[in-house]
Amino acid sequence: MENDLKYEIKIIHQLRFNATAKESFIGYIVLLMLSKKLFSFNTDVSDLVFNSLGVKFLPYAVRSRTLMVAKVCKFCSELNAQEINHISIKVYDYLMSEVLPKKTNIGSDIVVNVKNENYKIKQKKNNALENMNLWIKNKNK
Repeated sequence: MENDLKYEIKIIHQLRFNATAKESFIGYIVLLMLSKKLFSFNTDVSDLVFNSLGVKFLPYAVRSRTLMVAKVCKFCSELNAQEINHISIKVYDYLMSEVLPKKTNIGSDIVVNVKNENYKIKQKKNNALENMNLWIKNKNK
């Protein structure tokens, strides 16, 4: 599948077909909302929340994905088991009908990238942990 959505699809199916506790439900929703592979834009996340939970965000909240997650967590913490099951069905239906068909292209050809000799690979920058390891190695010499 395009963009390697296997993990997200596993979460979607687990959300729909398994009875989940409130904490697990909130965790699944948060993982889906924070997924950049599934939702490229914050407005897409806002559409998911509105269509499945019925929560409408003001424009300032749509600009911040983490703020939307916080508001959804607060909303979901007040739900009972029946509401969670009903909402998980709505989330599943929305994702399977609106989001995933746009993200996956079942009939497309597979493209293989051929390395070009002139193509230069950028070296990744050292992060703090690598710098610490280099410092320890140099100190022990």
